[in-house]
Amino acid sequence: MPPTTSLSTLSPELDLAILGQLSSAKDLYAAIAVSPTFYHLFSNYKRSVISSVLRNAIPREIEKEFVLAYHAQSLWAYVYEPPDTVIRQQIFDPDSPVSQEIVEEFEVETRAVLKMGQDGEWPTLSSLSADPEVLMDMWDFYRKFEGFMLEYSEKALAELRRLPTGLDNDTNMDLDPEADTTRLPISITEESRLKRAFFRFELYTCLFQFSQVTYGDLYIQFGPVNPLPAEEYLSSLCGWEAEELACVAQFYSTLVEGLCHKIDADFVARVKAKAKADGAALTAPGLKVNRDSVNYWLNYHNFRWFSGSYKKRYRRIHIDYIVSRGVLALSKVTRAPFHIAQEMILQCHLLAEGQTSIVTDLHRLYPSDSVSHNPAPAQSTDLEQITAAAAALALNPAGTATATLKIGFPGYGFKMAVARTPGRRWECNAPGNRALRSVGFLFWDEARLRAVQLLTVPAGKSPRGHRKNVQDVSVENALAGLNVRREVVVAVLGDVLGPEWEGKSSTGNGQAGDAMDIDGGSGHGMDPRFDMHWRD
Repeated sequence: MPPTTSLSTLSPELDLAILGQLSSAKDLYAAIAVSPTFYHLFSNYKRSVISSVLRNAIPREIEKEFVLAYHAQSLWAYVYEPPDTVIRQQIFDPDSPVSQEIVEEFEVETRAVLKMGQDGEWPTLSSLSADPEVLMDMWDFYRKFEGFMLEYSEKALAELRRLPTGLDNDTNMDLDPEADTTRLPISITEESRLKRAFFRFELYTCLFQFSQVTYGDLYIQFGPVNPLPAEEYLSSLCGWEAEELACVAQFYSTLVEGLCHKIDADFVARVKAKAKADGAALTAPGLKVNRDSVNYWLNYHNFRWFSGSYKKRYRRIHIDYIVSRGVLALSKVTRAPFHIAQEMILQCHLLAEGQTSIVTDLHRLYPSDSVSHNPAPAQSTDLEQITAAAAALALNPAGTATATLKIGFPGYGFKMAVARTPGRRWECNAPGNRALRSVGFLFWDEARLRAVQLLTVPAGKSPRGHRKNVQDVSVENALAGLNVRREVVVAVLGDVLGPEWEGKSSTGNGQAGDAMDIDGGSGHGMDPRFDMHWRD
């Protein structure tokens, strides 16, 4: 009997109860897509169903992190971004005095969010859900996370399965073919850890905005703020908790980096196509040798994003800047059509220059913990208690958690990840642990990792064969030897950035002007749904 036929024989109350037991947006929308019964019930009881699913998706143990991340979204009102320049003009307008009140108010609001988490005086999910508008806003907010978390877990577990031949280091990485635990379904505890890390990184991102806005000119104007809210938040975490944030940051960076590679490839393909169509004009008389390269014309028009020098010095800073825009902006840029994502990324490249990096600061601001003296929180958290109980049941399904079960890191597979020798310090976001972060080594249960003998790489130690700052093939290398006229490059940039770009491409006095307006974006009517902004 087809599932939809079976459901039609159940009472509406039971069908509604089934919907209310789901614990993910993915499952909910899959259910209403295949069942007319579920669809009609969802239409009639939408808020009730969403409220139940949201509470199931965010268990009590990680509710605090989600609520704080949601509440911290109010801080974006103080962050200047294109096309919102009101705050920036108030702070940096040379014709008016710098408003220290704005900066002070921003700091007060940022520290209020931080204090809310420290004091435990945060609103519960149930109290917030009582407001229908807030409920739907939180639901949309959560759905952005869920999409990223599913993608992360799929990629990380796929990498984990390839580990016996995927890493080159000194560890023994033989996989027991009789016990491939890497293919176990994701457990509740693993899912909770992953969600908690994504929520925490969003909270850290919001707190970090004060660091970014006051970096540079305002730092000189008002002096240092010590400690910064983001730094204070990081210092409240254990080393392994801060490293969880580094896992999320690396994942986001990889997504944006992939888009940047696509933008490079698209630019190369466009230049080649237009140069080929240009035909004989490519060898027109009068062209000098140093004026027939793409790099020359990119520099001439002060559009360095595609140049190799920019890629080596600033591309990483730009990627980190986009990561620091928060989960809502990241969801937009990674889910938008390619031409929209391309414009979103290119239009903010000037804003990224001179900014402090949210990823680098994970390593710079976090006070390295000595694993020997601070291996775990002093008290077991609710999440750890659940992990301990789950581990006990896994060992003895008929019994319950026993007093002999050690707490601290119960069930965490990453106990094997750090060489806990005396004096060993955990370096958050250490370059040598990049491969470990890509497999999500901090989130998985010990049962999943038991068969994979890889997690003995000491934190902070680069594995053999590790290369720092590996650069991909630049646009110049991809177009090496291709002679192009200025008109070809201008036409391609016009296609990428919009027709009005050509009018802004030079200052008219023989010197190149900014290809992009730092305050107004590209200025050719980009779809407002995809502004590089946290607001929907």
